[in-house]
Amino acid sequence: MHPSPFAVIDDRQFAWASMLVFMTAALVVVAAVGVTAGLWRSRALLVVAFALYGVFTLMFEPWAAFDGREPARFVDPHVTQAADQFQLVGGAWAIIGLLLLVCAVGACQETPQARRQPRRPDMPDFTAGQRPPERDSHSVNYRPY
Repeated sequence: MHPSPFAVIDDRQFAWASMLVFMTAALVVVAAVGVTAGLWRSRALLVVAFALYGVFTLMFEPWAAFDGREPARFVDPHVTQAADQFQLVGGAWAIIGLLLLVCAVGACQETPQARRQPRRPDMPDFTAGQRPPERDSHSVNYRPY
């Protein structure tokens, strides 16, 4: 009978695994907020997504996975495996940064419905401060119901 895979790891490996899980979950949240901002064309959500991305970047320093050290030079195979996994998360960080930029372009574009259509000059513009005409029983559009 084989022991549980969690029974043979030491504290250092547990810390690496829990950090990788936490980093992956944070990246999923950042990506979800960014994609939602792009689909809904919401600039407020876009600001939240970039703020979360910035906090993630400052908190975890994912660029450190690409500092030039070769994992093959490590003697311990567990350290080599952890370095490979951190490089994978660092790559996901870079890809999600590009995804946020694409979503920013989508969120900042104007939708065709949002463009204001030019009004006919003979139609009054009630949004510009003019009051609508009063309706009374002699009006053509009067409906008593």
